[in-house]
This record gives sequence, C-alpha cells and structure tokens, in this order.
Amino acid sequence: MRGLFAAGGYEVFGGHVNMQEDKIKMKKIKVATLTGPLLDYWVAKANEMAHVFIEGGACWQMQHGDTKCPYSPSTDWSQGGPIIERERISIHWDSYLGIWKSYADTSDPIKRIASGKTPLIAAMRLYVLSKFGEEVDEI
Repeated sequence: MRGLFAAGGYEVFGGHVNMQEDKIKMKKIKVATLTGPLLDYWVAKANEMAHVFIEGGACWQMQHGDTKCPYSPSTDWSQGGPIIERERISIHWDSYLGIWKSYADTSDPIKRIASGKTPLIAAMRLYVLSKFGEEVDEI
C-alpha cells in the first residue's frame, strides 16, 4: 500500500520524495514611501554593498569583519552626496507642492522622478527607483 505524508512542501509517496513548488510571495513596498533605515538599506543594496542589515532602528554595514558602521545616505550628506554626484541626480524644491523633487537623465519616464520631504530622501528614492523599479521587497 502506498502511503502519503505531506508537510513543509514535501510529499512522500511510497518512499519517494517529490518537492512541491513553494509559492511564497514577498510583500512589496512602494519606493515612493521608503524612509529611514529601510530606504538606507535599499540604497545600500542598489550600491551592491555587502553585509548590510537593519538593527535597533538603524541601517548598518559590517566592515573589516567585526566593525558595525552606520549607513544612512538618506540623512547624511557625506554618504548620500557622492551618490547624487556619481548618478548625476538633480534636486529642486517644488514650492507649489511643498516637497523636494529629484530627477535623473534617463529615457525611462518611470525611473526619472522621485520626491521626498528632504533633498536626500528625494534623491535616494530616485536612486533606488532607478535600480529596482517602483516596488521593492519588504524585509
């Protein structure tokens, strides 16, 4: 007699194991709403930085094996400024809407404008948008 046992995405039929395709859907978050450590985390990922994590309400990068360094380009000009310069991001104040807007010189209309309550937030959102599109995985 053939037995069936199903658990954790596996089916066992008479001693043979068949894996079921896991259909895990990651929750998505709009880049236009990213702020704080979550925005900083995605900027780090766009920069292809390794060993980046969020802990205690801040974004960190492990450097030199065991040194935990804060990473906050959305609030620290010394970290966000070089990205703005390298990526040639333009920023200006929209007095009509009362927000900062950032622009990129790209042919893709979706990836060429972002906004935020500070110049760095607007620019870092645009940078993440240019690398990953309108949504990223919630972590």
